[in-house]
Order: sequence, then structure tokens, then C-alpha cells
Amino acid sequence: MLYAMLAFSILAGIDKLLNNKYGLGVKFDEGFKAMGGLALTIIGIYSLSPIIASAATPILLPLSKLLHTDPSVFIGSILATDLGAYNTSLEIARSESMVAFNGVILASTLGATISFTVPVATNLISAKDFGYFAKGILAGIVTVPVGMVIAGFMLKISAFEVILNLLPVIVFSALIAYGLIRFQDKMVSVFSIVGKLVLSLSTFGLLISIYSYSTGHVIVKGMLPLEEAVMLVFTIAVVLSGAYPMLYFLQRKLTRVLKRASTRFGLDEFSILGLFSSLASCLPMMGVYHEMNWKGKMLNAAFSVSGSFVLGGQLGYVSSVSPSSVNAFIVSKIIAGISGMAVAGLLIKQESNKGGVREYDN
Repeated sequence: MLYAMLAFSILAGIDKLLNNKYGLGVKFDEGFKAMGGLALTIIGIYSLSPIIASAATPILLPLSKLLHTDPSVFIGSILATDLGAYNTSLEIARSESMVAFNGVILASTLGATISFTVPVATNLISAKDFGYFAKGILAGIVTVPVGMVIAGFMLKISAFEVILNLLPVIVFSALIAYGLIRFQDKMVSVFSIVGKLVLSLSTFGLLISIYSYSTGHVIVKGMLPLEEAVMLVFTIAVVLSGAYPMLYFLQRKLTRVLKRASTRFGLDEFSILGLFSSLASCLPMMGVYHEMNWKGKMLNAAFSVSGSFVLGGQLGYVSSVSPSSVNAFIVSKIIAGISGMAVAGLLIKQESNKGGVREYDN
């Protein structure tokens, strides 16, 4: 997959020289233009990750011993891979395989949903549509363990270890699901607070890194250097310069297939566009969320839990820090995302039979 994206990066760069003749050059530019946003979210939290690990270890180690799980499972459940989960897992996990299992796979699904997707959605998705979104997220969270099992198999982790580390995830997912059903407003507030805390911590780390780099005066000992974090952001942008053109190419080639699929499953073009966009990032999907019909809203939210970022910034990050887990990352996220859509499909069928939800149908 990495070689395929490298090929698309080169082809897109050539297309840029040809004045964007095939539309790939624009996507090539988008990959590098993403560096600004990536820098704001990644540099600070990446630089602070050793500090976070040191602070979390005294709490997580006794808890993990009590439950016979790896301590990284708790970090992976609440933080995204590129928002500190991987680096923190690197410090506290008991084995390299658990770093990949929890710091990459779990963090790219459940962790990303808790620390990024839901907090961002509270600002981008209208109150009228949030009911659909919450139900879709619920469906997606339920199937996170499906992707984890697939990843465990691909990473050659023993079935016993996979089960032990899945138990806290299942319990945590069940609590989130219960909260979304019974206390939706309070749960949204909690998600929003968590997201703001993560972003605030990242900004704080970025400011310290900038000061230390500019003056040579170290304020917080143990932080990773700014140069290392910036190099990571650049590496991610290189991957995106190939991932975005590849996604655009696939979207163009599969247009007819997608139209037939949308007709068959009762979805509109915005719903299909949202699903395809989520492969790179859930943000474009949220931008057209209000245009989707109610079925598309639930399916897109469900897919976003695991399927979002699989060919976007997360892939760039994972390919930079843990290239050996890239295949497991892609396959497990896509399978879990599709499984989430299947569960959402059952909820849609239930709603249709009840005759509910249709008051907001577009």
C-alpha cells in the first residue's frame, strides 16, 4: 500500500507539472497543504508524550496488573494514535505487539472517536442531526472489537492476549453506548471537554517547543525535540501527497458503481461522497452531513468510528512510526467500519419498521 501511494505521489507531482491535466496535481498540493493543521495538532502532543507517559504510569500499571491487561489499552481507548496514544504506549506497553495493538489499532478507532471525532462533531453537526450521528457512532463503537480481533490475528498476537485486552474495551464501549442512549447531552458534553483538553494540551506543548527551539532554554525536561516532531509532520504530508490523489482516482473510476450502490441501498450522492471522503478524513463528511438523507447520516457516522482516516493523516503517521503494522491498520479499520455500517443498517431497518426518524428525512 505504501508503494502504491508513493507511485501516486510521483504521478500527481508530474500531473502538477502538466498544469493539473488529470486533476491529480491539486490533490498532490492538498497533501502538503495539510502540514499546517497537522503541525498544530501533532507537534505539541508528540513532544509531550514522554511526560504524559511518566504521569500516567503510576496509575495505569497497578490497574493493568489488577485486570491482567496491558496498560496501553487505557491510553488507546481515549486518545487518537497521532494525538499521543502511540508515543505514550511506546513508553508504557509491555511489548512491541501491544504498542501496535493498542497504540495504533485501538487508538485509531475508539481513541480517535473519543478525543477527536465526537468533540469536532459537536461544533459541525446541527442539533437536529445529532440524534442520527449519536446512533451511528453507537453502531460503530459496538464493532470496534471486530477490527481488533482482525488486527490481533494479522499482528500474530495470541488469542488469549487479544481477549484479555479486549475486555476493558468492551466494557468501556458498553458504558459509552449506554451513556449515548440514556444521557446523550451529558455524554456529548464529556466528549467535548475531553477533546478540548487534548487540543489545549497539544497547543501548550507546541508553545513550549517553539520557545525552547528559539531560545535554547529548556522549560520542561524530557520533552522530544521540535525538529523530530516537524520531521514527522513532513513525513505524514509526503504520504498524504500520494493518498489523496489515489483516493481521487478511485472515486473517479468507481463513480458508476457508487451510483448503482446508492440507488440499491436508498442513499443519496452526499451520503456516498461522505463515505468516500471519510477514508481520508471525517471532516469533509461532516461538511455535507446536513445534505444527506437520514439513512446516510447514520451509516456515515457508523463508518467514521473505525473507517475514518484509514487513507489519510493517520495512515501517514502510522507508516512513519510503525510501518510493520500498516497492513493490519488498513484491513482492520475497513472491516470494522463496514461492520459498523452493518449494525447501523439494522438500526435503520428498526427505525423504518417503527416509522420513526423520518421527520428529518431530506
